[in-house]
Amino acid sequence: MKSFVVLTACLFAWAARCADFSITSFDRTNHISWNNIFSNAITTVEVATNPAGPWRAQKSFYDKGSVDNASLSPDPTSHFYRLLQVDISGTPQGYTNLLDSYGTLTTVAGDGAGGIDNVNYWQAGFEGGFATNASLSRPHIAIADHAGNIFIADKNSHSILEVT
Repeated sequence: MKSFVVLTACLFAWAARCADFSITSFDRTNHISWNNIFSNAITTVEVATNPAGPWRAQKSFYDKGSVDNASLSPDPTSHFYRLLQVDISGTPQGYTNLLDSYGTLTTVAGDGAGGIDNVNYWQAGFEGGFATNASLSRPHIAIADHAGNIFIADKNSHSILEVT
């Protein structure tokens, strides 16, 4: 039978909220659930062979609600698990927390222009050009495929943009 220890921790957050952040279940099939997360947070599951570490990230999640769960890949060498949570809702602290969670961030699309909501900044001249030269119109979500293409839902241009 597999034994494990589960720990939780909050980074860059207020103490009252961190005290409530907790794992609600972790079963033998490596399904983990947690609650009392920030409304915009990065939650990272870390594993270790020893509670003193070294710890390594197994999987990270972007959380938008108060609870979340995941199925983890079995790791026969790791018997200790912990969750780390970083609040990314504030600016510029949210950006700093995102960097702390994932490391170096690189802009793959958008020139940063066009900061007014409900305006379509898309121009036909952006087609076929560098994605970083295009003005996006309130991008909402980005998803990548296995070939490395990124698809961006651009709200105010009413389109899905593909970055190859």
